[in-house]
Amino acid sequence: MDRLEHECGVVMLCVKTAPAHRYSRMAMDMLIMQEHRGRQGAGMGMAYADSDIGATFSVRKVAGYDAVWKLQADITADPPAPANIYLGHVRYATSGDSSMPEHTHPLLCAPANRQELMLCGNFHLNGLEQGCFDGISITQRLGSYIDKDENLLKALSGALAEIDGGFVMCGVTGRGEAFAVRDSHGIRPAYYYEDDTCIAVASERMPLARAFKVKVADIMELPAGHALTVAAGTVEITRIFPPATIQSCPFERIYFSSGIDRDIAGIRRNLGKNLAIALQQAASLNPENTIVTYVPRTAVHAWEGLLSAMPEMPGIPFLEKTTTRRTFIGKPDVRAKEAETAYRLIDIDAIPVGRTIVVVDDSVVRGTTFAKSVSGLLSRLRPRRIIIASAAPQLRYPDCYGIDLGTLDELVAFRAAVEILEEDGRTDVLADVYEACLASHTDNHVRRIYDGIDYGRLCRRIARMLVPLPSIEAHAVFQSIAGMHQAMAPGVGDWCFTGNYPTPGGYAFANRAYISFYRQRYMTHS
Repeated sequence: MDRLEHECGVVMLCVKTAPAHRYSRMAMDMLIMQEHRGRQGAGMGMAYADSDIGATFSVRKVAGYDAVWKLQADITADPPAPANIYLGHVRYATSGDSSMPEHTHPLLCAPANRQELMLCGNFHLNGLEQGCFDGISITQRLGSYIDKDENLLKALSGALAEIDGGFVMCGVTGRGEAFAVRDSHGIRPAYYYEDDTCIAVASERMPLARAFKVKVADIMELPAGHALTVAAGTVEITRIFPPATIQSCPFERIYFSSGIDRDIAGIRRNLGKNLAIALQQAASLNPENTIVTYVPRTAVHAWEGLLSAMPEMPGIPFLEKTTTRRTFIGKPDVRAKEAETAYRLIDIDAIPVGRTIVVVDDSVVRGTTFAKSVSGLLSRLRPRRIIIASAAPQLRYPDCYGIDLGTLDELVAFRAAVEILEEDGRTDVLADVYEACLASHTDNHVRRIYDGIDYGRLCRRIARMLVPLPSIEAHAVFQSIAGMHQAMAPGVGDWCFTGNYPTPGGYAFANRAYISFYRQRYMTHS
């Protein structure tokens, strides 16, 4: 079964009053407003308290691209009976077969017990003793605990106490109890809104604000380590995990969450302002021969922030994406194919030759799209130099909390560091790190790859990998760690940039990723 190693979005809506069709539309609207979190699978589950319906649960699922719109068409053509509880889910198919609905939530489970369970989630889970959990196995585990203990909170805390990872899970039991539970570090996001008629949970604030026509200030964040439960119309929010240091996912602010949330847009503008400091320190720019643009669309706010800090610089958005798909997410073969045609040039007549082109990116991760599509397009403009300006720091380490960044050799910063070590004849460092990873998973041994490598040299190597055109001068400028934290609200993690993981499973994951890399690169024989 497919492991959920990617971003996705969840919706839970519990009706306190009499069920009505309008709640189905509201749940579907909230799911559509989170389409950017998952376009290759969508599902909606309904739970009924009225025995006349003939079933406790009903689930609709659609797999394949634009799944959420196909799901809406299905529900519009054949409306379900008004339900008491709705669970919605959207996902990207980064693993598994996107054409198979069984890889899409909500999941149903009745594992050799009396208690049914319907579950959807945004998570990646490591059981340090049991191994990784996929959607089916965690649903079965939760179902088993819920069946054994009628106290839902005790069942949730018991089933998840030994789990290492980031998660938000929404579910409903056969008894009609609904729940939303969030990991103790607040890695994965969850928000809720309650009024006299219902309570709803979503991965982002704006879907709730727009569905209920309320102000964003009326939307509350589900506290980390807490469970929101709904039983017989009564809502309770209870801590079920011990307090832990809050380290929410930085990529929610940098890339994933929708920029229509003004706070998210403001954070991204602040990232751009702070990036201007790094850019001014790293490169000498003349406004008369410099043009500042951005890529991808999500970098527009960082671009605006940078220009506000450097108002003398002309900004022209002349790179346009040709697809709504996120090339950052997805299977490697799909990403590689789409990267080649992901962008096109527009309004290029206003760009003279011989200019310095600064391209603001929200984050430089793999570099595939830039190297295969963007750099080639920019070369048509015959610039003197290209500067890639990343609003995020160098992404050096894999993620194991719900983002599709599970391997090291796909990260351009890591590949550049390895090339430099090989070039300098320091492959003994690579071997030593491998042995250290085998011996212990409690520390991040991968950090040693970057020790002793000059930061400027690493930036230059990354730039050449992104712009593989020797006739064009290439530079790469990255946000500082301090600049990233200053731009964001407190309580944001930085493990992908610093290697400081919030849980033990993060360190083990990074070391396993390096072991896999080393064996494939240096120990595989044809």
